[in-house]
This record gives sequence, C-alpha cells and structure tokens, in this order.
Amino acid sequence: MRCRPNTFRAIFDPKLFTNPKINPLDYVILNLNALEVIKKAIIAKKTGRVSKIGILTNNDNEEFISLVKEKIAIETGYSNPFDFTITANRQNQNVGPNGQLIKSVVTIQEELPGEENLIKRVYFFDDMPDHVIRREFGDEFKNHYIQITPPFVFEEKDRTNWEPILSALATLPPASGGGRRQRRRPAKKSRRRNKKRSYQSRSIRDGSN
Repeated sequence: MRCRPNTFRAIFDPKLFTNPKINPLDYVILNLNALEVIKKAIIAKKTGRVSKIGILTNNDNEEFISLVKEKIAIETGYSNPFDFTITANRQNQNVGPNGQLIKSVVTIQEELPGEENLIKRVYFFDDMPDHVIRREFGDEFKNHYIQITPPFVFEEKDRTNWEPILSALATLPPASGGGRRQRRRPAKKSRRRNKKRSYQSRSIRDGSN
C-alpha cells in the first residue's frame, strides 16, 4: 500500500535565504489533511497493515524535494517517513510522449520488485486527474486514485475526498505475525541556514512548475 503525499507547496523568496535568522523550512506549507494521512499510514505500518509509503513525482529539483521531505519528517515526528522516492531524475525510467515520468503501477513495481498484487494495494494521490495509474485501477479500484481537489494552495479549502484511504487505514487487517516496527525518533531540526537559494513557488506535482 502506498500513501503518496503528493501535493505540497513551498513559497520561496530568494532574498529570504540571505538572512541567517530565517529557516527555509518555515516557508514549506503542507496540506494538513494529506499530512494526517501520512501520520495514520506510519502508525499502520508498524503492524504490517501498510507495506510502504513513497513519493512519485515529476519534480526534478532534488534539493527542493529533500526540503519538503524534511518538513514532513519534522511534522510527523519520524526521521524517515518514506520508504522510497521516485523523481524525474531516476535513470531508465518509463517516460511518456511529453518526456515526463509515467505514473503507473509498473513504475512503482520497478522500484519495489518484491511486492505483489500492487494494483489491489496501492493508493495514489495526485492533483492531476489523468495519470496512467488511474486507468490501471479501472472501475474495481477507482477509489484508490485520490485526486487532490483543488490543487493545494495555502488558505484555499481542501475539498478532496479522503474517505477511501481513511477507511482503508482504519479497517485493513494486520499482516500475520505483525510488520516491521519503525522506531520513532524525533526528527532533527534543519541546520540549513544562511544558504542562498533560488526557489520560486513550486509544488510537488506532475510536471512541477
């Protein structure tokens, strides 16, 4: 089962990073509903009810992605909440006609070759409605594709239907014998200060811009 914290937004002004008193993490704004799903998924992973939690993104700015992951780690209290991260920079990746990473079960399977029956077990989150994985889910698993509605913008009301994943997290049976327990350790606060950055408003979404 994958819980993809897809749509987060960070608003950056390059001038902010010339000030040593400013922590760039303070300018990473998270979708609180998506963050709550991640927290519940982390808890469910302790008993094996969730197998993996990952990010699948067409963003190619690795430093930016790391910054967002660091903020999520701090907010959840887990130093490494994600088991895998697939970005636009992955080598030998499946790409579509537009040159972007194809978001599909096949792409996830290549990252996790030991996992089986992924079409039944993956829950996917994105603010775009038309990724390949949606067609793969078909009618039987259509509720596994959760479209972030509207695309996350700070202070705009989130109308996403989170019920399918929340219901799944609440009712999934534990794996026999329990799962791999994750030791909870407080996430370290960032020491990244006094570094110049050239970030503009961006979001982790398909074809980030």
